[in-house]
Amino acid sequence: MRCFVAVDIPKDKTGPLVEAQKKLKYGEFRFAHDFHITLQFLGDLDENQVETVKEKLSGIRFKKFFLTFAGLGVFPSRKFVRVIWAGTHGEAIYELKHLVNDALQDFPNQTKGTFVSHITIARVKSAHADKLENLINNIKLPDTAFEVSNFKLKRSMLTPRGPKYTDIEVYPLRE
Repeated sequence: MRCFVAVDIPKDKTGPLVEAQKKLKYGEFRFAHDFHITLQFLGDLDENQVETVKEKLSGIRFKKFFLTFAGLGVFPSRKFVRVIWAGTHGEAIYELKHLVNDALQDFPNQTKGTFVSHITIARVKSAHADKLENLINNIKLPDTAFEVSNFKLKRSMLTPRGPKYTDIEVYPLRE
């Protein structure tokens, strides 16, 4: 099964992300609905590997923390936009990411490059790059803080309507 480790964005805090989606034009988009921050993409795992990952993640001890929405960004570049995302402010997410990496160091690291704490809001099918860049620069997210009280091992099933995510295991963070 296709798996990843993530922090979900609380449903009651997703309003600014949905509002940003509504402002996107000058292209064809597939909008995200299950907002999260991916800490580690693991790829396809068999049942034994999933059990090993669950065990390794259960050893992580970390405290609850807050993140705040930051501005919008894109991958891979402003001239060739494939993903539009909302960033976050807060260093604790990077510390949690480091702990997840350490716990799963025996698994092939599927995440390439430097970790950027982000929430995908749209995948771009096609777009007019210059107009889209100006639009993204002008969409402002309100300073919305949210508490991170757990992280999850999740399954991703690809469907014609986009990925469907289910929780495999939830790892609470302590007070």
